[in-house]
Amino acid sequence: QSRSIKVESYNFGVSGYGTDQEWLTLREKVWQFSPDLVILAFSPNDVGDTYKNKIIRIEDKRIVVVSAGEKTGGNWLGRLARETYTYHLVIRASSGSEFAKRLVEKIRVDVLGFAKDERFFLSDAQLVDGPFEVVASQKNPPAEVLEGWNLVRELLADIHAQAETHNVRFLLTINITRPQVDESNWILHRDLYKLDPETSSPYQINEVLAQIAEELGITFYDGRLDAVVWRQETGELHLKIDSHYNKNGHLFMGTKVAEFILKNIDYIFPP
Repeated sequence: QSRSIKVESYNFGVSGYGTDQEWLTLREKVWQFSPDLVILAFSPNDVGDTYKNKIIRIEDKRIVVVSAGEKTGGNWLGRLARETYTYHLVIRASSGSEFAKRLVEKIRVDVLGFAKDERFFLSDAQLVDGPFEVVASQKNPPAEVLEGWNLVRELLADIHAQAETHNVRFLLTINITRPQVDESNWILHRDLYKLDPETSSPYQINEVLAQIAEELGITFYDGRLDAVVWRQETGELHLKIDSHYNKNGHLFMGTKVAEFILKNIDYIFPP
């Protein structure tokens, strides 16, 4: 039996936002519009953005928004330096030499007052070992990735709880990256960042997110298999210069999410 549904949609997406900023947007801005369904499109680099933003922390199983002073870190000179392009340029340049890294780290700690052994470039979702989402492709990732996932998990749990409080359905999706549909691109990334093919996968982030969604009881759509077929039938999904969707990629995501909602319409919107 067919059902006709009139849909009004609002786009609260902001380029570069992590899950923490999306959580804040939902809490502070979205509920006033009384939605029936909230869709969160997770991007693989969001776990890195959420880690590096330092906007929230978990305290006594509660999400606490970090104050501006606490977030900044370092002494007055460190806070001033970190706002400059030169600081981040020096951090990046030093990553290629062990001696330079040790020297820069000593200056960061002793002179600028930052915490010791910070392996993260705060200007971008970039670990010393490579882009955060690439490092997170390992099945045994470093502590920074695990901390990022812990933050994401707590944020998704709270988004789900907010939705239930407002009697609203919550759908989680994940954007598909080029390495997930183009094996040669994955091999390039794997070799460039020296990932072990036995313990890394372009789908690792999808699988961790799926596990979190299952544990929290969140409806989750992962379009990686659909993306492979779509690419074979219609062409490339991503821009040549990076892993962002091109026009066809956006068409794919919008179409498949809509189809998923319609296929599960009686669950998402009970008759």
